[in-house]
Amino acid sequence: MLYFRIKKSDDAMTTHDNNVSVTIAGNTVRITICQSRNTNIQITKISKDQYVDRDGVLCDFNHNKSRKDSMTTLKKSLERGRDIINANCTDVRKCLFVTLTYRQRENENEKTNPMRETKKLYIDIDRYHKRFRYKYGKDVRFIICCEPQCSGSWHAHIIYIFPKPYPYISNDELSKMWGHGFVSVKRIREGITNVGAYLTSYLTSVDLDEFEEAFDGVDTSKFDTVDVQSEDESGKKIDKKIIKGARLGLYPPFFHPIRSSKNCIRPEEKVMSYDEAMELVEGWHMTFDCIVDVIDSEGKIVNKIRKTYYNKEAHNE
Repeated sequence: MLYFRIKKSDDAMTTHDNNVSVTIAGNTVRITICQSRNTNIQITKISKDQYVDRDGVLCDFNHNKSRKDSMTTLKKSLERGRDIINANCTDVRKCLFVTLTYRQRENENEKTNPMRETKKLYIDIDRYHKRFRYKYGKDVRFIICCEPQCSGSWHAHIIYIFPKPYPYISNDELSKMWGHGFVSVKRIREGITNVGAYLTSYLTSVDLDEFEEAFDGVDTSKFDTVDVQSEDESGKKIDKKIIKGARLGLYPPFFHPIRSSKNCIRPEEKVMSYDEAMELVEGWHMTFDCIVDVIDSEGKIVNKIRKTYYNKEAHNE
């Protein structure tokens, strides 16, 4: 069976005259360049279960996907989520970052009871949102980011985008609306140039202390940890360590962690020449540049892909 894997490339990539894919999301732009493109249509989809191959034969899709396929789906969902966040969070003065947490026990003497049901999570959030929008208006946009904790219990991060600078909202007020546990309301700090990358980092990395508490006895000395600075409920700066990417394995198979309201702005997807793309980001600041090799099952490099991110705000600061 033919399969492909991705590996970071050590080689430079020559820019060709072929078209490139451009994603415009608020103050960020992602440019994707493929060294070679397959323009031949291999299959024609008939339904979610069947397709016609290039020889005209009717075939069934294989829905028995692996955990690796699930992780690929999750990473693509996070990338789309970052784009939606960046398309809507162009002015942090209009944005609030709210975290909804489930109460896992009534007092310290009780055994924790994690809330692991995704169906209940969606129902509870939907009911909460109806109360929120009744008070603050249906023109408020929101983006929901669902996150599993190491204990297995769900909680949700929600970004609210108001039509004007956000009003003061207390933790207690939203806790009453939520009714299932603790609520934290925070502003998004000004100066963050890629809000989508900043906020979705919550969904991929795990606090080292949280991991060690949940998985007592596991040797974490060889984990890929990063020192970061965060804020507690009072706004005080605190230093902590996170394990990069550790939370990805906690999500259920083929789970889409980021959802948004219908009135959210959608990222623009365009195809243009490389010269046109460079003209679009002229004067912008490059924030990330990576080249990967696409390798087939025989170890042959069949393609190179380059992704470059640009940010307008970073240049203006």
